[in-house]
Amino acid sequence: MSFDSKFTHFPNHSISSHNILPKQHLTHRTFSATTLKFPLLKSQPPTPTSTLKKKQQLNLINEALIQRLNKPINYNLLFLGDSNIGKSSFINSILAQHFGITTIKANKQISTIPTRNFIEYTESLYYNDLELKCKLIDTPGYGFFTTKEKWLESIIQIITSKVLDYKNNKHLVPKNQLEDPRIHAAFFMVEGPRCKENDLFLMHYLQKYISIIPIIVKADSYSSNELIQVKGNFICQCAEAGIKFYDIAGGMGDDIGVLSSGDLGPVPPFAVISAGNMIEVDNKVVYVRNYTWGHCDIYDKSCSDFQMFCQILFGKLVVPIVDTAKGLNKSVAKKIKNIEKKAKIQENLNKQTEKIRKFSRFVAHLVLNLI
Repeated sequence: MSFDSKFTHFPNHSISSHNILPKQHLTHRTFSATTLKFPLLKSQPPTPTSTLKKKQQLNLINEALIQRLNKPINYNLLFLGDSNIGKSSFINSILAQHFGITTIKANKQISTIPTRNFIEYTESLYYNDLELKCKLIDTPGYGFFTTKEKWLESIIQIITSKVLDYKNNKHLVPKNQLEDPRIHAAFFMVEGPRCKENDLFLMHYLQKYISIIPIIVKADSYSSNELIQVKGNFICQCAEAGIKFYDIAGGMGDDIGVLSSGDLGPVPPFAVISAGNMIEVDNKVVYVRNYTWGHCDIYDKSCSDFQMFCQILFGKLVVPIVDTAKGLNKSVAKKIKNIEKKAKIQENLNKQTEKIRKFSRFVAHLVLNLI
């Protein structure tokens, strides 16, 4: 059985090939940053369409691996990057193309209003008695913060808070009913042709807390050959910066060859298109980018790696990513424990210092009275 037949979840809704890939560069956009206080966390409830039809069953996940867990799998994914880079559009694309969820009518322009809060989208995939509970977490871009350090603080806070939630609940809930709110992986979105210093700094710092999978946006800004070069430059930059991404090749096992089979060069990084419109093709909704010469289907393998991204990130790699996250989350829990321990020690020192200060004032006052 081929990889496509074994792991394909949705059929590829291709648009005619003569309308596929632009040959010229598109202008890259720049945006100014604004100040934002620590964002609120909002949750989007599951939609009624979360229960997929039989033809959309979760046959791409290894059933034996999931059954050994003896409970639903929670799969919580964080989407990170600069402001206005297309995180929200990318999540909408996943919901529409992979989960069959559409909240916007076809032939309508997708909102480009940037996300300024953490927003959770919860959907489920089913196969027989198995359930994969996916939570896609949209985040504000670091350009909305006064400094990248403040953005880092907010991201680390949401990662650590989920770890604490799990730690507090695991002794209160039966194991087979315990939900896992911990973040399992983060998709860091960057824009070519070269990775910005801020992106390198942030990915390097966050790799201690979470598995990072890189995504290059606006793939339609390059020809196929140019995109292969952009990917190569990105890998070299990250290697020089000491950044280690999640080991996708290790998680793929015997299907590792799929990672180098794409039209746009090997993955990771995944090259994707931030879609601007939804249209109907053969009575099905498709995300596209419109141009004067036609439109570019984000699910077409000659335009982007989006199809491969969905097939393996919501298929073959689910269990390996969840298993890898356990080690990182234990490390995060240990960091939290050490911080709490240091805080407790500092609190005791402060109390002792205050006692000494009060005693010193008392002695000084007593001496003055004796004089």
